[in-house]
Amino acid sequence: MIYTRMSNLPIATGYLRVVHGGRGDYVEFAHDQIIWTNTFVPDGQKYRLRPNMNLIYYIEHRTTRDYVKIYEQKRTVNYADYKIGCIYIAPTDIRQSREAS
Repeated sequence: MIYTRMSNLPIATGYLRVVHGGRGDYVEFAHDQIIWTNTFVPDGQKYRLRPNMNLIYYIEHRTTRDYVKIYEQKRTVNYADYKIGCIYIAPTDIRQSREAS
């Protein structure tokens, strides 16, 4: 389980990989690994949800606590190996649980 670093809000059930790019490191998630009920799209970012917005690079989501930024990738970029349809979060904003096996 993945949590926000500050308030321990659960935001993902696992992750895929860490991507190293020109704008830093990001943890990559599959769409179905995100706990979407603990996120929202800020009012100022809802324009990105319009059907004709095919030029946007990502949809911005935020967590309901801590306001952690979550990127839902919509287009490829030349500075990192981000995959369309995957979700990205800065590793400094999250932590992984240390559950006993």
